[in-house]
Amino acid sequence: MYNFPPPYSSFYKNNKTSHSPKKTNPNPNKQDIHKKEEKNSTNEENCINILGIKLYFDDLIILFLLFILYKEKVKDNELMICLLLLLFS
Repeated sequence: MYNFPPPYSSFYKNNKTSHSPKKTNPNPNKQDIHKKEEKNSTNEENCINILGIKLYFDDLIILFLLFILYKEKVKDNELMICLLLLLFS
């Protein structure tokens, strides 16, 4: 249907752009360390700490679903077990 050249043909080898990979700095400066700390702090801000347990947004959604299913007296035990396993993983 499409008329593409084979992936290992000379067309790709000749038209390949040379991108040099970024070299990592073996001695990061203070700005790099500060940026990494900011990324870690944003991950910690997205969780809620309740009684020493870190709950992220997806965990709260699963807990809310379990609560609603329990209140509505849903008899699907496999669904409850799957949600609990998903919560603990």
